[in-house]
Formats: sequence, structure tokens, C-alpha cells
Amino acid sequence: MSVDRASLHDKPELFFEMEGSSWLKLTPAAARVVCTQAASYGLVIVRVEGGIWHSPGFEARIDCIWDGINSLCTIDEARQNNERAVRNIEHEQAAHGAFILTAVPIVGYEHAKVRHAI
Repeated sequence: MSVDRASLHDKPELFFEMEGSSWLKLTPAAARVVCTQAASYGLVIVRVEGGIWHSPGFEARIDCIWDGINSLCTIDEARQNNERAVRNIEHEQAAHGAFILTAVPIVGYEHAKVRHAI
């Protein structure tokens, strides 16, 4: 599926269709719905990044970053965490009209191995 990366999206289902794409810019309403539904998809919201939408263009704001819990949590912990993400978006939406969400599987995920130079 091809989605315009330079657009602000208001359809929360697009986030799930794109398998939790963290480059997708969402309206506050869509971001809140994604956070509310994420646990039912087996996802926990680990980061919310707010910014200003310039149509087109996302201006990331360092003063609007929220970090949630790590993955490897229970479904109840994920739901509680994701509800905190919703409250964060509600608090920030007056000043920030676009949000990027990072969601990961509740059961964790495989990290790439990093080779260190010796």
C-alpha cells in the first residue's frame, strides 16, 4: 500500500494497515483512537512525538515527546500505558496539531545485532 508521507492523516485504521508505521503523521483525533485501539492489536505505544503541521511538512517539537513503557508487558499494562498516551495527546493538542506514534508488540521484538569495533 502506498501512502503519501507528506500528508497529515485523519484515519486511524491507516496506522494499523501500515503495520504501525512510525513515519505516519496523524491528527490528534486519529492519534487518540490509535492509542485507544493499539492494545487490541497487540501493540503498546512507546513514544508519542508531537509537532506542528505546516501543510505540507511536519515540524517536530522537542518539547512534545512522551515516552511510554517498554514492550514485554501484559495486555493490562499496555492498555494503561496507552491510556496515558491518550491523555498526553489531549494535553498537547492545543499547541501541537500532528502526532507521530511509535508502537511495538507487547511481547517484545528482536533487536538487530550491533557490531562494535574493537
